[in-house]
Amino acid sequence: MSNRVGSVNAGRRPLAPGKMCLSTESRTVNIDLLLQRVQFCRTALTGASNELKRDPEFILKVMSLNGSALKLVNPEFKEDKKVVLAAVRQNGNALCHAHENLKKDKDVVLAAVTQNFGALRHANGGLKKDKDVVLAAVRQNRNALCYAHEDLKKDKDFLLALESIVNPLNTSGT
Repeated sequence: MSNRVGSVNAGRRPLAPGKMCLSTESRTVNIDLLLQRVQFCRTALTGASNELKRDPEFILKVMSLNGSALKLVNPEFKEDKKVVLAAVRQNGNALCHAHENLKKDKDVVLAAVTQNFGALRHANGGLKKDKDVVLAAVRQNRNALCYAHEDLKKDKDFLLALESIVNPLNTSGT
C-alpha cells in the first residue's frame, strides 16, 4: 500500500474523471498517479488535498515535473527559492509566477533563462542589465536580446561578448 493516501471511497459517489482529491476522510488516490497527471496538466494539482499542497517535498516533485504548476501553489512556495528553482529549471517561463524577490535573484533568473530565453522578460529590470544573465539567454536563443535593457546593448564589453556568441567563427575581432 505504498504511496497511497486516504481511505477507501466506500459507499460514496465516485470521483469524476480528472477530479482527483486526496482526502484522509473519503478518497484514495495514488500519489504517483497524481504526479503523472500533473506532469502533463498542471491543473491536476488542484485535486490534491490541502495537506499535500502544503507538503514541501511533494511540491518540489511537482515543480520538477511541471514548472508551470508554480502558478497554482500556495503563495509561500512562490517565495521559496528551492521550489522556484525546481520550477524554472523545468520551465523557465515559470519565473512569471515567482515572487518579485526571486525575480531579482540572479541564480533563479540564470536558471530560468538557461531553460527558456523568454524568461528574461519576467526578470527584474536590474537583471536585464546583467551581462551574465543576458548572455546566458542569448546562448539559448539570439532573440533574447530583445528583452535586454537598452543600456546593456550599448556596452562595448557586452557587444564583444555578444559577437563571440552570435558569430563564433569571426575570430578577427572586427
